[in-house]
Formats: sequence, structure tokens, C-alpha cells
Amino acid sequence: MVSKKGGVKKDNFFGTMVFLTLIILGLVVISCRLDVKQKQITSSNDVYRAVFLDNGEVYFGKTYNGGKGYLRLNDVYYFKVGQVIDENIQPDVQLMKLGSEIHQPKGFLDINRQHILFIQELSADSKILNLIQNFDQIKASAAAQTPATTLPAIENATSTEDEETAPEE
Repeated sequence: MVSKKGGVKKDNFFGTMVFLTLIILGLVVISCRLDVKQKQITSSNDVYRAVFLDNGEVYFGKTYNGGKGYLRLNDVYYFKVGQVIDENIQPDVQLMKLGSEIHQPKGFLDINRQHILFIQELSADSKILNLIQNFDQIKASAAAQTPATTLPAIENATSTEDEETAPEE
């Protein structure tokens, strides 16, 4: 009887090892396929793609492999939505190019792949792609029609404060 129980244990051990080996092999195959799929997404850099994030933001640009766990987006555009004052009036929506903000970031964006919901390639007849391709012309004509707004100079604000706090002689 002892030998039968020992034989059963050896058979269970062997079966378990075969099962675990198949699971590990399956995970390796799935991982390789996902890696190939990610490289396919980032290999064609001459097309614009929409990248949808889990926080509701959408960026448009050319995708590149940004390193482990990141997708790099170059020539980046996004929509800036104006403040909603009245629910009956549609807010002002503008196409913005990354780099035109006040802090002037470089024209690329590294996105953590864990926050990407999905990526879609823009078709040749996409209205957004048409806006992107004509962005410089549209911005130039808009700038010519509207006066530029400037921020007050920081030096003036600090020098006024210094003058007010200076003791009189």
C-alpha cells in the first residue's frame, strides 16, 4: 500500500509540473505577442494617431517607442476646451500644438502605457488631420485678426513692491 501512495504522489507531482510548464510557456507566448503588437503600433512613424487616455484626454501625434513602459508622441496636438459659463452655449474648443503653452514644453510627450485606453490611426480624410496639416496657416490668420494678450512684466511688479517697502530718507 505504501508503494501505491508513493506512486500516486509521483504522478501528481509530474502532472502538476507539466501543467505549470504549459502555463508558463503560454504566458511567454502571450507576452511576446503583446510586445510585437506594441512595436507594430510604434513602428510606422509617418502617420498621425489619436491616443486616448484613462483620464479622458486625447492627444494626436506621431507615435514612437518611448522606452520601457512609455509611448512617445511627437508633433503633438490636443483640444483645449474653454470655460463653460452657460450649459446652453457650447464652449470654445481650440486645437493646440504642444509647445505653445506658457511654460513652452518641447514638442513631444512621453505617455505611460498603463494609462492608454486605446490608439487609433487617423485616416487621410480625417477632419482633425486636416486641421493639423493646416495648423500653422490657421494660427497665422487668427493671430493677424485678434490682438495679442500679454502678461504683466514680473520685473515691474517686483520693483514696485521694493519701492513701496523702501524706507524714506
